[in-house]
This record gives sequence, structure tokens and C-alpha cells, in this order.
Amino acid sequence: MKINGHRKWKRRDDRGVSILIIAVSMVFVLGMAGLGIDLASLYVGRSQAQRAADAGALAAAQYLADYSCTAASGSVSATCQAVAKQRAVAVTNANLIAGISPAISTSDVTFLVTNANDPQVQVIAGRTVANGNPMPTFFVKIFGIYSANVSAKAVAEAFNPAGGGPPVGATCLKPWLMPNCDPGHVYQ
Repeated sequence: MKINGHRKWKRRDDRGVSILIIAVSMVFVLGMAGLGIDLASLYVGRSQAQRAADAGALAAAQYLADYSCTAASGSVSATCQAVAKQRAVAVTNANLIAGISPAISTSDVTFLVTNANDPQVQVIAGRTVANGNPMPTFFVKIFGIYSANVSAKAVAEAFNPAGGGPPVGATCLKPWLMPNCDPGHVYQ
């Protein structure tokens, strides 16, 4: 009888421990889920910022190429630069990042000088504190992080075919096993 009485006492002492373990582990599980949701939201915002920057840079480079703004001297006129910047800003701001416009200005669009005949346009788009529209967080607010900066940079080149630079297309693509070349074709 003593053994049975001892067992009943020990069994009574273990009751409720599993609820305590589940409650403590749920705090950690919910914390990790919240962190995952916030990180996924910021990654989606980053990819949307990259798309917006790409679109703006391509719009400016397309304007430079379509309206022959590239000069033989390699300089782009101030008028062409101003219109290209306006197009880049308009297209970039039309692409939303997490439902809100990136609100870039012409100072976020710059011209890079790498090749004298082919100007490059760089656009930086994002939701930042500097633009007044940072990305809000959801669950990490409990740690005091209420917003985060998300931005992306894109560069596009306005290729001038009259510039006489290197050829644009590849003449032969070489896969691992066998070269993908036409032996009868004469390359110029």
C-alpha cells in the first residue's frame, strides 16, 4: 500500500507541467513566426523596390536611346538629362512598394560616365526615412523597431550602335558538353 500511495503522490505532483512547457514553447514559436512574417514583408518590399528602380532606369535609358541624346563626344545635353530624369521619376513613382509610391525625386537619378558613347542612368528607389515613407513592421514592434528602410539600385545603359564599341550579341554559346556554334557561318 505504501508503494501505491507513493505513486499517487508523485503522479499528483507532475500534473500541469505539460501545459507549462507548451505555454513557454508557444511564446518562442509565435516570436519566430512574427519575425518570419516581418522578414518576408521586407523581402517582398525589397523586390518591389528593385522592380521600380529597374523600370525607372530603363525608361530613362530608352528615352536617351530613342531621341538620339547620345553624342559622339559622349556628353548628354542638359535638356536630354532633365527629360530622362523626369521620365525615370514618373515611372519609378508609378510602381508601388508595399502599396505606397517610393516618392523619389530627380536627385535619386544620376548619370554615370563609363563609356563615352553609351551613357548609363542609375536610379535608387525605396521606402526610407529620408523619403518620409519607411516600411512598417508588424511583430518586431515589441522590440522597439517600428519601421525599416528598404531600397534598391538599378543601372541601365543607352546603347548607341553608331559608337563602334564591342559587339552586343554573343557569337558562340558554349555549353558543358559541346559548343553551340555553326561551323559553316562566317563571323564578321
